[in-house]
Amino acid sequence: MNEKQYYRAYSNLIKRHERLSYQIVLKGFKQIYTKAAKEYLNNPSIPIDLLVSESDTLDILVNIYNSVGMATASMVFQSLPKQKASNLILQTKAKKPTQYKPTPEPPIDHINYWKTEFLRFTQSKDCAKKVSGITKTTKEQIRQVMQQAVEEQLSHKQTAKLILEKADAIDTKKRALLIARTENAVGSNKGAMYAAKSSGLVLYKKWIARSGDSRTRDAHAGMVDSTPIPIDQAFEVGGEKMMQPGDSSLGAKAHNICNCRCTVAFIPASEVIQQGVNNPVPVKKPVKQPDLFDKPILIQDLNRFKPASTVKEAQQWIVNNQIAKEANIDWIKDVDVANEVNGVLFELKNRFGFDSLVQIGNNPKQNSALMSANYKTLNIRNSYWKTNDIIKKNYQSNTSEGYQVRMTKNLEIARHNYESTKNYRWLKIVKEYEEHIKFKRWTVEYGADKYLETTIHHEFGHILHDQLAGGINGARVLSEARKAKQGYIQMAEQLNNEQIEIYRLAKKNGDIYKVSAYGSSDHREFFSETFVMYMAKDPELPVYISSFFDKFFTLSKM
Repeated sequence: MNEKQYYRAYSNLIKRHERLSYQIVLKGFKQIYTKAAKEYLNNPSIPIDLLVSESDTLDILVNIYNSVGMATASMVFQSLPKQKASNLILQTKAKKPTQYKPTPEPPIDHINYWKTEFLRFTQSKDCAKKVSGITKTTKEQIRQVMQQAVEEQLSHKQTAKLILEKADAIDTKKRALLIARTENAVGSNKGAMYAAKSSGLVLYKKWIARSGDSRTRDAHAGMVDSTPIPIDQAFEVGGEKMMQPGDSSLGAKAHNICNCRCTVAFIPASEVIQQGVNNPVPVKKPVKQPDLFDKPILIQDLNRFKPASTVKEAQQWIVNNQIAKEANIDWIKDVDVANEVNGVLFELKNRFGFDSLVQIGNNPKQNSALMSANYKTLNIRNSYWKTNDIIKKNYQSNTSEGYQVRMTKNLEIARHNYESTKNYRWLKIVKEYEEHIKFKRWTVEYGADKYLETTIHHEFGHILHDQLAGGINGARVLSEARKAKQGYIQMAEQLNNEQIEIYRLAKKNGDIYKVSAYGSSDHREFFSETFVMYMAKDPELPVYISSFFDKFFTLSKM
């Protein structure tokens, strides 16, 4: 395995573990803030320093090291016996004089050795400093929440809710990403060192940096052609000493550690001594990185949807991104459909910050429903949305043209039956069809390519109507956090009343015909149908309805 192959193997391993480490940190923060909120609610006079324990922070780091550190140690250790003495050799056994035959030593229990070394590290002053710094920042965030609570004169219960909500804040997610990426590098490179030291081989080490990349620090890029050094000697990087990338035990500062993507490779001492120095490795163009979930997380990724490569990944994405606590979309047979569903959900979550649903993807209870929703669930007719081909066929049978044709035929039949029987029941049906035919469509839609998106938008009209204002099931379904905000319930009630008046106005002035026949059935369906038009920036949506939505969604920012 040459230097390029080694770095590629390391990079692929890190990319796989980066998302896992990110989830470990998020989960850890969630537990910390939940515990702090509970402790505060039980004893509001408790000092902030007692709300967050350093042991909880340490657990986060331990979980990362046990994951990526042990995986890297295993990768490096398994590669050592396979190296050959050519070019940059990352490890072979050093040559020994033929007359020297040491007494064989008992084999080392490598895995337990690595675990012991990681345990020692987590008990070291270096790790304690990391834990202290992370914990201090967490306490400061809680202190800021409490200051906000004092300024807004919130109750103890409301303050506890604010603390709990901090776990899902965007600044917490960015902080979690920085910690995950940094400690990924720390744990992986320590694991590599532990593997090398447990091999029993005489080794030199070399700093491997990502060359030809603008994200690589100048000091680290300068290590590309550096000379291998003994394994127990420190590297000199940007004026600071480091035993391996990510090491702060010798005083290296954050600017040399945070977000580092470098690694350490190993070379047999015999190769270094024979060659004097290692042959310089020419700087080459960076290898094209794989797409999708193998890419490392970037800060901007938190605000940008990344498609999945499989339906299973797409299903897990829903849970990981707190769209819903449970997802059931494995019935989808086309990953493009799963990604379209998730892309729409991602946009809605980012724009309106809806509360996590309980469940997504089960069949609606009504057999005729394509989708259905309330404030906590989104149900999807499984057989109807399996593949893009099925969706297009279903759209063709439900287009606006089809609606007009059906209404015209039904009206002709109703008129014929009335003229034949003079039964006033048929006259009533005639009047209904004459009203329906004034609409150009049954529901708001914008073509086959937007069919899935507009259907989800319609159902989320109901979800947002209910979650933000209790517009369907009343104020009882509002989250405690929303109820706790001063003036929130009053504003929600006012907006609900205004929406009903707008619905009545649209029916009176004829604007209802610009919406849809389904939207005319009641004010709740009117809300969802006009929400679809609002999301599409449809120019036919009357200005007073568009202005209402602008006002309504200020609730999501309160």
